[in-house]
Amino acid sequence: ALLTTGLLYVADKYLDRVPHVQDSVSQLFTARLMARGEFYRPYPPVPRAFNMEFVFTKNQRWYGKYPFGWPVLLIPGIWAGHPWVISPIVSGLALLLLFLLVREMYGGWSLAMGAMILTALSPSVIYLGGSLMNHAAAMFYLLGGIYLAVRSGRTYSHAAMFFSGISLGMLFNMRPMEAIAGQTAVVLFWCYRTWKSNHRRKEGAIFFSWVCGGLVMLGMFFLFNYATTGDPMNIPYQTLGGHFENVPTTLDSAKLLPFLELSVQIQDINISAILIAMFNYPAPYIWLSFAFLLIPLVSGRFNRYDV
Repeated sequence: ALLTTGLLYVADKYLDRVPHVQDSVSQLFTARLMARGEFYRPYPPVPRAFNMEFVFTKNQRWYGKYPFGWPVLLIPGIWAGHPWVISPIVSGLALLLLFLLVREMYGGWSLAMGAMILTALSPSVIYLGGSLMNHAAAMFYLLGGIYLAVRSGRTYSHAAMFFSGISLGMLFNMRPMEAIAGQTAVVLFWCYRTWKSNHRRKEGAIFFSWVCGGLVMLGMFFLFNYATTGDPMNIPYQTLGGHFENVPTTLDSAKLLPFLELSVQIQDINISAILIAMFNYPAPYIWLSFAFLLIPLVSGRFNRYDV
């Protein structure tokens, strides 16, 4: 509640309740369309007067670049006339999920409270949580998916595992690369559980529920593509082709694999720039930033979640 209140103040006082980058403008545009029950609009009367980097006009359709994972959360705010409040609320819920996840994995309240406080004090969380960018929602979906999967490992709940797949699937429909990372973590975790378990058929049945949830959202991915571009295999990304992020227009593996490689290179450059700006780290030593992950293994104080 304190984080949400603080972020509402940031959004109102410093960010003026409006989007500040073209990504946010595009996603708010999509959200406004979806709030009207639409996925695109006909060409505006004078298309050049509405020229926007990530809002496209093609085949007599006017639509945004990004998938529906974040715009669908903005819809209640649009109906209420205040879409700017959604990100602070979602940030508060994500912080609660972080608390529940840490407590589920490691037990006790102190460590969970520490993780929650440190996250709430992060400048990135404060700025992005008050903005109309989709990062807060990505944190919410990622933590929700992982928490439900970890909890299912204790309760053997098919429903929790199904909604874990739904949550990570929603993330895929917003920030696909982050979703793949989260889904990979769940797959590896469940493979480890199944390998160690004496009830492998039961473990497999629970995992199948997670797959079903993911498949539902994969179906929504194709339906959104069809509703927006007219082709289920044509992603709204890069409708105009080759611009800015070099995202492949279709799901052609010959184009997708080089894109994945390029994405890793871009993230490497971004993280290197952050390290240099904040800590004056030499860029070649970027991976030293992740050395702390080895501490539980080296000290012998790790558990199955660390593995």
